[in-house]
Order: sequence, then structure tokens, then C-alpha cells
Amino acid sequence: MLPATASVAALRVFAAVLALTLVSAGVALVAAAAVVPVQQPDAEVIEQGKMLYADQCASCHGMEGKGDGPAARFLAEEVPDLSTAEWKYAEDGSVAALAAVIKAGIDDSPMTPFEGTLSDEEINAVATYVVHVLRSKADTGG
Repeated sequence: MLPATASVAALRVFAAVLALTLVSAGVALVAAAAVVPVQQPDAEVIEQGKMLYADQCASCHGMEGKGDGPAARFLAEEVPDLSTAEWKYAEDGSVAALAAVIKAGIDDSPMTPFEGTLSDEEINAVATYVVHVLRSKADTGG
């Protein structure tokens, strides 16, 4: 039988080795996740989003998303430029965050909710179009 101090020392060594193994595995998982390519949206979804955007959004946001649509000048607030790299309400710039704004609208603003006007699929298509086409022009300098 080992003395009590030897057991504690062996346990500490085991714990240290286990911790290093887990940290190494975590780093490997993070590195593997970083190499996964970003999947581009389906062309049909982009086209559907473009058509819906033209019909439902361009009157305020403009065809290029710059906030210069024909109705924008009649609104009390400035219409956000969707073609810029930073957004106030869909801060992380994801399709999901923008879809949530489109669906719920923005309180005390001209941005009304589209829930009930557009289906979830249509809202997602509009958000996909804005993020992957209009906003990507700002990200790529185009």
C-alpha cells in the first residue's frame, strides 16, 4: 500500500495529464471548426429574397439598401443603410438576427413587423438576400 502523500501526488499528476489532454482536444476541436467552409445560400433563396425585398422593403430602404427609397423622405426617422458593414438592430449581422428584426419590427420606428405579412420562409429569404448580397457589397468594397 502507498503512503497517503504518494496517492495525492499520483492523483495530481493524473489530473494534470487529464487537463492537458482535454485542453489539447479542445484546441483541436476549435481548429477543426475554424476550417469548416461557410455554406453559401441557395440561388433560389437569394432570388426569392431579392423579389420580396423589391416589393416589401425597397420603398424605404432603396434597391441597393442605402436607406434612400422613395418613401424614406416622408419618414420622421432616417432609414438605416443596410449596405453598411455595421447595423444597430441586427448587431451580429447574421441572417437569423436580421430575420428577427424583420419579423418583429422595431418599436417606436417606421419599421413595422412583417410577421403575418410574410411567412417565416419569406422573411428568411429577405434576410438572406440582404446579408449575402446587399451587405456583402460593403464587406468586399463593392
